[in-house]
Amino acid sequence: MMISILDVGDACYMRSLTGLSLSQFETLLETLSAVYQEMRQQTYEAECAAGIRQRQPF
Repeated sequence: MMISILDVGDACYMRSLTGLSLSQFETLLETLSAVYQEMRQQTYEAECAAGIRQRQPF
């Protein structure tokens, strides 16, 4: 069962799930999302340079 951030309406429930407040989690989510996208881009560029990949990721 997956829990969306939208399903967690109670601050106490959010803290028990993650150990973070909702605002702290949102900040962490933004940071991790940016790092993940950068890693995907670097992998794509490296694979293009090596001739492994031709299509762009979604």
